[in-house]
Amino acid sequence: VIDAIMRGDRQEVVGILDDNENLHGKKIMGIKILGPISMVGELREKFFFDKLIISFSNDIDKRAELYEELIKEGFSFANVIDKTVQIHSNVEIGTGNVIMANCRIGACSILGNNNFLSAFVNIEHHNVIGSHCTFGPGIFTSSRVQIGDKVKFGTGIFIEPGVKIGSNSIISSGSILTFDVPENSIVKKHVDLKIIQKEVK
Repeated sequence: VIDAIMRGDRQEVVGILDDNENLHGKKIMGIKILGPISMVGELREKFFFDKLIISFSNDIDKRAELYEELIKEGFSFANVIDKTVQIHSNVEIGTGNVIMANCRIGACSILGNNNFLSAFVNIEHHNVIGSHCTFGPGIFTSSRVQIGDKVKFGTGIFIEPGVKIGSNSIISSGSILTFDVPENSIVKKHVDLKIIQKEVK
């Protein structure tokens, strides 16, 4: 994420917050880790930053929880969009999204808030994507795909036209989706594709 910001010319990284005390005071790519996430209010009072971005994608529930909590407290979020990304006409993008190198978002698509798109994700035209989703590298959707909130995608996934994927689902690497996926599902790729319903928490 820092690399994507540094290679652009519209944003500047001014600091990192992390709850891992062992990292405090250290630097990543020359950017200092200032302290825990709880410092964010203090830093806002000092006008230390303009906007936030959540850089981790491994814990989708924590990512969503942190975003919603900070939004309620009045914080603003930026979008980080790598300079190699192609965004076509009439695309709507929310806030807090990270879109990494060589992604493409097709015409008339809608992307919600706080999504993380790894490199080489292709969102075709007229897709609707909710919020708090994470995409591994090499995800390809066809046209008119609808994706709910908090959907986690592995790597190397192909999605056929018009497929609907329900919220709180996990799509494993290598899957080819030709069918709708209900909410709270896990799609596992073995010899055949199978859907296993997740237990709703």
